Amino acid sequence: MAALLAINRHGGIGGHVLPLPPLSPWLLHHALDVDLNLLLFAIAAVALLCWLDAIGRNAHLLAATSRYRPRYRPHSAVIWFFVPFATLIRPFQVVLEFWRISHDPAAPTRVPVPALLRWRWGLWLLDLTIDYAHSQLWESVWVEEELFTLAWLTTVRAIVQTPRVVVLTIIILHLSVRQRTTLARRDPSLHNPDGVVA
Repeated sequence: MAALLAINRHGGIGGHVLPLPPLSPWLLHHALDVDLNLLLFAIAAVALLCWLDAIGRNAHLLAATSRYRPRYRPHSAVIWFFVPFATLIRPFQVVLEFWRISHDPAAPTRVPVPALLRWRWGLWLLDLTIDYAHSQLWESVWVEEELFTLAWLTTVRAIVQTPRVVVLTIIILHLSVRQRTTLARRDPSLHNPDGVVA
């Protein structure tokens, strides 16, 4: 990313040679930071999607011991993250159903929506909005004032991402422990160490 930015600045991708802004070392640092963030995001996304698949399979194991039939398949939480616009709400609904089944497999509709899930989704939507504004500004950064705004947006994004990650970690730990203990308590034969990964 940083290399392409430098090449473009010197007219290598086409167009005119652009004058270097006064804070060009900051731009290079920011471009390298973006590359590192993308790598870490990809690793975290794969781990989260694997966990979502596991809690879906576990929720179906729990539902199999009751009359309740889940609306969503185990892989639904993963699939809906890749459907445009539906990704804004459908994964929340899928995870909510898996949460409810994990807390009361016989009557999941009686389980209220936990505040943790609402906070996690609200922070995720806010993070998406900030990220969109950040990417739009990044494409047009050529003056010092825009660099200052971009720096502030980067700071705000970090401030939002920190509680989002903390809340997600709490959800992962809580739901994983809940599913393991419920599966082991309800029917020890359902607790297959190879099948229960969450």
